[in-house]
Amino acid sequence: MYKRMLVPLDGSKLAEVVFPYARELSGLLGTEIILLHISNLGKDFQPMSHAYVEHAAEHIKGRETSEWKALLTKPISVNSDLVSGYPPDEILRYAEEKKVDLILMASHGRSGLSHLTIGSVAERVLLETNIPVFMITHGAADK
Repeated sequence: MYKRMLVPLDGSKLAEVVFPYARELSGLLGTEIILLHISNLGKDFQPMSHAYVEHAAEHIKGRETSEWKALLTKPISVNSDLVSGYPPDEILRYAEEKKVDLILMASHGRSGLSHLTIGSVAERVLLETNIPVFMITHGAADK
């Protein structure tokens, strides 16, 4: 069903609230996790960006407790990639190019006027793709 799951990351704690969901989906369905870090800071920051996504991948794989491992039916597969550009465009382009089956991402969950003036990467991805999007709103992991 879902073979490749794209998890866009921007380096924020908000983006990382999806980690437990990615881990569980991967472990239960055998879905490959692709962590995509999008930056427009230029080539000088690529080593830092690479270190960030590698750390994120280890964080996802390293949180396996013995009780949690008992629930897994598949090994967790995490890969990462770095791109530069405007985040919504790059997420949409990457998902199409890599034939992703699912996009898992976090959203601030804003509404009203703040939503209209700030805009939303998550909303644009949701509206412009035909790929299923699993959206985790800010604070969902706290519930």
